[in-house]
Amino acid sequence: MDDKPDEGLSADDQAWRWRYGTHEGARDFMIKRNLKLSVRERLEEMQALNQLSDRFAQMRALRDGGKR
Repeated sequence: MDDKPDEGLSADDQAWRWRYGTHEGARDFMIKRNLKLSVRERLEEMQALNQLSDRFAQMRALRDGGKR
């Protein structure tokens, strides 16, 4: 990422981009986000990801015609 300020962005947007535009900043953001989530919200998020994974496996099985 270059050090030039982004033209047309507000100072807040530029600060956000600078802070979270790095791997370390993104990691810190996710840690803080996860700390704010309740246990129920994290569980719901995990269940949604599991459902997507199951659907993907079902689609792959249909595509392969059950050859596995």
